[in-house]
Order: sequence, then C-alpha cells, then structure tokens
Amino acid sequence: MTKSWVQIINELVVEKGKKRNGYYLATITSKEVLERAEAVITQAHHRQVRGIVDMHYPRTQQEANGPNAQNGWVFHMRIRSK
Repeated sequence: MTKSWVQIINELVVEKGKKRNGYYLATITSKEVLERAEAVITQAHHRQVRGIVDMHYPRTQQEANGPNAQNGWVFHMRIRSK
C-alpha cells in the first residue's frame, strides 16, 4: 500500500466534506476507505479502519453500518482545517 490509512481518510474528508467555520464536516464509511486503499473488504479490515479513526480522530461519532457492523462503520467527522 503506497498511501497510509490516515492520508486516505484525510483525502476523503476533503473530497466529501464541507468547510464551515474552520472545520471540515464529512461523513465517510470504512468501506470507502478500504476501496480507496484497494484492500480486501473483510470484517478485520473494517475494524482496523475503525481503530485508526479512534486513534487519530478522537471526536468522531461512529455508527455500525448494518447489524453487527456487517457492512463496516459510518464515521461522522469534524476536522479542524488550517
């Protein structure tokens, strides 16, 4: 993998998000991150993306996408822009 998970998440937030009052507000899914990384979509990879989001974006609201997070996670992100 040439890009890190954090770089991919940041790119998705900028592409899909809206800039308001110095923040980017975006909703992305773990599936989008995995597709962008060209990774195999498995439950373990969904959990890995969730762990990266927990570690690097602590105020992100998360919700399961499907029963028992079968389809991954939905992240509602708010990231300060420069």
